[in-house]
Amino acid sequence: MTVLYGTIGSAYPVFYESVTPRKNIKIEKHDDVWKALLAVIEILEIILSPVIHESYLPYLQSCISFYLSSRRDLFPDVQLRPKHHYLSHASELIKCFGPLVRVFTLRFEAKHQFFKRAMKSSKNSINPLKSLAVRHELFLAFVRTGADFRCDIQVFGDSEFVMSNYNERRSNMLFCITTWISLENVYELL
Repeated sequence: MTVLYGTIGSAYPVFYESVTPRKNIKIEKHDDVWKALLAVIEILEIILSPVIHESYLPYLQSCISFYLSSRRDLFPDVQLRPKHHYLSHASELIKCFGPLVRVFTLRFEAKHQFFKRAMKSSKNSINPLKSLAVRHELFLAFVRTGADFRCDIQVFGDSEFVMSNYNERRSNMLFCITTWISLENVYELL
């Protein structure tokens, strides 16, 4: 039972099999490590899908338990991490909250990155909350104006090179004619 939702993991076995014969690496179809990798791909495809039917949850739990037990058996020296324990609760979380794609924290982390960068660049420790609030409001006002981050570049004529303007030591150097560039609408965020 394979559920394909267009994740990158679904293409990995095909890609790996097409690349490895050139490197003289033989893949055994009944290899336990290969089966564990396919179980991880199956888990990812179900967890990252936008719609999950309730009938998939027992199958997901069996894939997770197979992967965790095979990982423990295949790599006994490598200790399981806390994320493996959290993975064992994935089917329960899907039952409670729906597809886990909708409860990702990546947007929060992206928003938090703005505040970390603003705090680091402000060097204000007296009232950091006010400084961050003001910077965030100014940034949102800038974004809502519809301004873009591109610069308009205008190129003027070439400048003339006059050798007499340079002393004797510099006259032996190779000089090139420069072009003056004007940047308009340059904005600095922080």
